[in-house]
Amino acid sequence: MPGHFDPRATTQAAALLLHLAGGRMRLEDLVACLGRADGRQLCGTGMSFTGATMIRSPVGPLPEEVLRALREPGSCSYWSAHIERSGEEASLFVDPGDEHLSEYTSETLHTVFEQHAREPAGSTPFDLEPSPRVLVSPEEILRASEMPDEEVRLVLELIEEHEAIEALFDAGLR
Repeated sequence: MPGHFDPRATTQAAALLLHLAGGRMRLEDLVACLGRADGRQLCGTGMSFTGATMIRSPVGPLPEEVLRALREPGSCSYWSAHIERSGEEASLFVDPGDEHLSEYTSETLHTVFEQHAREPAGSTPFDLEPSPRVLVSPEEILRASEMPDEEVRLVLELIEEHEAIEALFDAGLR
């Protein structure tokens, strides 16, 4: 899961959330929704749509690369070309489309957004630079979802197979 950050899919996912929110969202809501949706997709498919390194926070795993893009504008050029930060909010600057989002990912984002919208405002504590920085493994995310042990084992095997295939492709490109 970590190490293969997909800025296009992540930016398009953020854009979908921003559309659902009417064009702008508090930073903490956007990041929390992306983290929750990515965790759900991992549990459902064994694959992350962001490919981000997840770090521990009081609200659950958060995508580190998104936090960096918000903290350091320009650190992710694709994100910066489409999403802008103004104070404590993010808004859509240019629509990136959605060709890098699967139907499953879009449905997951809608579900997470609807659930998050029912939470009281300000219920998501937020820090652009969580300290200490603690990585969250895919196994921790799966186990936190209360998935049965056998399903966790199968999803972890699927993740390993996916990573092995990616390594073969990466080796072939050199």
